[in-house]
Amino acid sequence: MTLLLDILDWTFVFVLGLPVLYLFVFAAASTRARKDTYPPARRQRRFVTLIPAYKSDAVIVHAAQSALQQNYPQELHEVVVIADRLQPATLAQLRRMPIRVLEVSFENSSKAKALNFAVGEIGPDGAEAVAILDADNLAGREFIARMNDALDSGIQAVQAHRTAKNRDTDTAILDAASEEINNSIFRRGHVALGFSLALIGSSITNGSATISPAAPLRARTRSSKRCC
Repeated sequence: MTLLLDILDWTFVFVLGLPVLYLFVFAAASTRARKDTYPPARRQRRFVTLIPAYKSDAVIVHAAQSALQQNYPQELHEVVVIADRLQPATLAQLRRMPIRVLEVSFENSSKAKALNFAVGEIGPDGAEAVAILDADNLAGREFIARMNDALDSGIQAVQAHRTAKNRDTDTAILDAASEEINNSIFRRGHVALGFSLALIGSSITNGSATISPAAPLRARTRSSKRCC
């Protein structure tokens, strides 16, 4: 009976220890010093930034403005807002900007449906690279330029580093800490050991040579963040 209990104890420790070991290894790897390995791009690609906005009237205008304020040639960067059930006043504000507004209305709205609709509207020759932002993401001015540098180095998909915009409540602080933990373990740690990182679902760039609606986009959503 004692032997059986010992076996059960060690089995229990082993089962619990595996995920702890997994997290420890990648957490330790994330502390390794890493230089920016992406030199300035040899050419500037045509980008389109897609921003799905479902009932996001409070934040979408600021997101669109930040996407426009890029240190990148305007003729090589188009911002597209997929407007799902936005208020008329919000739509009017967006249409005064130099962006494309695609109005959609789905029976069961989702981010993936909005993105796939936009991809179909843009067409296969609409851009060389696609960036995806959430309606509450604020992109830094170097966002597209840095993405272009990475793609020029042969990277096919890039996940930007998101940081919390607000840290004025306990919940916001916990959310910011969670974001940094995930960035360290599941992104920086994975890359340090030669693995692919975990994509978040926003603040990402896909450098496919062509854009096609034949390959459906699937995305997860997260809370308010600032990227790059």
